[in-house]
Amino acid sequence: MHDLRKKVLVQSGKTQSRKARAREDPRPRSSDPSESKKSPGSSTRASPLSSRAGSRNNSRPGSRYASEDEGDSDEFLGTVTSESGFDSDDDDGDLEDREWMSRLRNRISQLQESRRRNISERETTLVSYLHLIRHYFTQDQIEGSLDSAIFPALISSIEKGASEKEVLAALNALSVTLLTCPSESVFDRVSRKLKVVCEESESEMVKVAAMHALAISLVFEGGGQPDMEDILEFMLEIVESDGQTVNAEDSGAVVTGALQAWGCIASYLENLAEVTEDGRAMDAFIEQLDSTDAQVQVSAGYNIAQLFEAARDSVTSSRKDTGLQHSQHLAVTRMHDIVKSWTRSTSKKDRRLLRDEFPAIIISIEQGVGPGYAETGDSLTALGLEGVGDVEDYLNDSSKVVLQRKDRSVARQDGKAMENWKGHARLEVLKTVLAGGLDWHWRENPSVESALRPPPKKKNTALSQPLPETLLPPQPRPKDSDLEEEAEGDKDEE
Repeated sequence: MHDLRKKVLVQSGKTQSRKARAREDPRPRSSDPSESKKSPGSSTRASPLSSRAGSRNNSRPGSRYASEDEGDSDEFLGTVTSESGFDSDDDDGDLEDREWMSRLRNRISQLQESRRRNISERETTLVSYLHLIRHYFTQDQIEGSLDSAIFPALISSIEKGASEKEVLAALNALSVTLLTCPSESVFDRVSRKLKVVCEESESEMVKVAAMHALAISLVFEGGGQPDMEDILEFMLEIVESDGQTVNAEDSGAVVTGALQAWGCIASYLENLAEVTEDGRAMDAFIEQLDSTDAQVQVSAGYNIAQLFEAARDSVTSSRKDTGLQHSQHLAVTRMHDIVKSWTRSTSKKDRRLLRDEFPAIIISIEQGVGPGYAETGDSLTALGLEGVGDVEDYLNDSSKVVLQRKDRSVARQDGKAMENWKGHARLEVLKTVLAGGLDWHWRENPSVESALRPPPKKKNTALSQPLPETLLPPQPRPKDSDLEEEAEGDKDEE
């Protein structure tokens, strides 16, 4: 019945009411009297006189509702545009706030009793808890129960979970909980456990979720420079071995997860150029450009771009030659080759991914700009991409502007776009962890907003300048005919 109502509403261009939408998270089979005896009539007796104080932090956008099956991922998250405005009533919003807060209290209570519940009940409780903390900003509601109920239950399910669904939901719930309520004491409690999950789990999805949780617990929860370098080494070994170090040899998903986690952690290192000056990370990422998995290729390209961005900052501040010219030539040449050959050797889905991402990476490395920038005029000719697929659609008519990337999970109406590769690396992890709740957390969660906040504008910033000559690829030698014409032109001027 719920699905039929949704279908009719979507096709008619209308949205569900807040009250109906608020009921749609997965509910565990609970013996809690407060839930089983609750009736629609009893909930409507609440006084309409109370104002919606703090509703901006507690209620979700009116244009979004969540699927009943949502939890492990938000693949079924639907977005509808409201045309009638009938769901904007303050009383209805108050009712929704009370309902989801009540459900969240019940889920926390059930987490505290999770040891006495069977596998199915634990799975459903975790999925429901994850749904609520993803789609509402719940800091005030959960911070008092972190040590007494939430962390013990999540860590127990991560270590001893009896099913992939339970462990996966617990890992994602841990990540979102840490983003909602930062705590400097968590990393030491969970880091070793998360490494063990990466190494011993048989599920690729669980391994990836553990890597993301490890990165978030490190950068948001008080890990220091030695910890960052240690986890960077752990992720780099996974990339270098194609997943073999965590018993996932040749797994594209696992290597992609390690690349994303590495990029997120590296974005918080002020001395990234110094930490990676031995070239080992760059070599590993360039090697992954030869992967048969398009997502691995793109994620490796992101990290290469971030390394060159760090090199530009380092060169600008210290005027040192970082010795990356050879690596830059290899990376750009390989990406050019991949882009030119995609129409013959890749699937339509992978071709679209490479077409959308690689031109921006190439331009960033060659021109010294951030993600999504492009030059006008002879951009395609300069890239050697004229006539290749639909690359022309990627480039914008205006001069050096941020292209609006077609990312369904990120709000663009507020002008939010990544201006450097550091922010882009963080966004890649947060998109996976927060899924359909990313837009809401970006607006309301200070931790997420701070992580994705654009850098302050600087005059002559390295991001807006081309690479120094020592880092630029070798320029083609002018033709003899061109030199002769130039010489004749000089004589005419005389």
